[in-house]
Parts: sequence; C-alpha cells; structure tokens
Amino acid sequence: MKFHTTLLLIQFLHLFDSCDMQLEHNLQISFRMSSMKRHICLAEDDQDDYYLFSRILGEISDSNKLTWFKTGEDLLQYLKTGNELPDIIVLDMNMPKIDGPTCLRILKKEVYWCHIPVAILSTGDSPTAIKTAYEDGAHRYFVKPFTIEEFRKIIQEILLL
Repeated sequence: MKFHTTLLLIQFLHLFDSCDMQLEHNLQISFRMSSMKRHICLAEDDQDDYYLFSRILGEISDSNKLTWFKTGEDLLQYLKTGNELPDIIVLDMNMPKIDGPTCLRILKKEVYWCHIPVAILSTGDSPTAIKTAYEDGAHRYFVKPFTIEEFRKIIQEILLL
C-alpha cells in the first residue's frame, strides 16, 4: 500500500511540475509580447482584414507599431526608403500589382531585408502554395481563420517570430 501511495504522490508531483513549467512558459511568452515593442509591416489589400489584424494586435499589446500597405509594391517602396525597417513582415498572398509570392522572393533576395521574418497570412490553403512559400523563405504560413480567437492565436504566434 505504501508503494502505491508513493507512486501516486510521484505522479502528482510530476503533473504539478509539468503544469508549473507550462504556466511559467506561458507567463514568459505573455511578458515577451507585452514588453517588446515590435514594428510590423502588414501587406494586405483587404481593408476588413487589416482592421481586424490591427484591432486584435492592439488588444494583445498597445506597444506594437503596425504599418499597413495595400500592395506588395507599396511595401517594397517603403522598405527602399530605409527609414525604419520592420521587425516582422506579414504578407497576404493575393494582392494587386506585386502579389505575395513575388514580394516574398524579392524580400529574401535583398541583402538589407532578407533577415526580416516573413509570415504569410492568406486564404490560400493549397499545399503547393504553402510548400513554395516556405521554400521561398517564409518563416510561417497561416491560413486566415474563421474565428476571432483563432486570429488572436495567429497574431500571438507572429509576434514570437
């Protein structure tokens, strides 16, 4: 009987320790996201998607800066000025003028921008498009979600890049 009780106690402590480690990890992530000021460039032609991204980003942390571009071409023009390089770039795949895949390839070939993490946020969920985006240098590929909570989780992941 004593062996069984000891075994249960060990399992309980292990479970408690695992939960404690997960809580500590979550607190570290939360602190990192709230204390770091990140400059994010979002290339997104849909105004509603921009508004939603902006709103959720502001709810997560008001210390981040978001710069919005309606086309990949506008983003590239901004980057060429060299005024303030972003910490993260988020690209939609389907935009007018210069689309997301073309913009991504240009970003990753340019020595001044190739170090900037790029996340893809698109309605496109084709395995071929996703594979190509990763091959072209995307750090993450997210399919646009259907719920606010899923969108919040995606933005939190983007902030960790």
